[in-house]
Order: sequence, then C-alpha cells, then structure tokens
Amino acid sequence: MPPNEARRALVTGGAGFIGSHLVERLIE
Repeated sequence: MPPNEARRALVTGGAGFIGSHLVERLIE
C-alpha cells in the first residue's frame, strides 16, 4: 500500500473513531 493511501486510511479511521465518540457524548 502506498504511504499516502495508508495515511488516508489512518485519517479516515481516526475521524470515524472520533466522530462516533462525539455522537455517543451528544446522545447522552
């Protein structure tokens, strides 16, 4: 996997993780 694709996957995964965490905080 090219480094730029790996970085994009890492950023997308990180954003998804943070996004889901924020959604859980907002739901409470």
